[in-house]
Amino acid sequence: MVLDGENNDGDRDYESYVPTNTFDDLTVPIDADYIFQSLNCSVCCQCATHQILNSRGSSIYIQGGAYTTCTTVANAATFTISGSQTVNVYTTSANCTARTTPAVITYLAAATDANGKCLITLNSSLALIDR
Repeated sequence: MVLDGENNDGDRDYESYVPTNTFDDLTVPIDADYIFQSLNCSVCCQCATHQILNSRGSSIYIQGGAYTTCTTVANAATFTISGSQTVNVYTTSANCTARTTPAVITYLAAATDANGKCLITLNSSLALIDR
């Protein structure tokens, strides 16, 4: 590799020197989480998983997908859904055990993530909204 004293010709050879009056390519470290959150998943790719935040105001009980048994999700806690999974959401533990009157969340419904961050909120009326 031959260095050519600059970084603006697209040759992919990044050169770094002590700053001088003639060389001022400044770099700033960027946190990986910042880069990931800046991705627009709806444009560039499909989210492998969606993280769903329970903001119902109380616990919910879920079953389906990766959750083979009735699983409690506390208020302000999250759960994930991926692939072609479907998760049933119950408002009481008894309903979960009896499998009555679920709200159904599908991966496709969670994929309506408008800002592409792969983060969804389940609100008090059990509707999915972007976060």
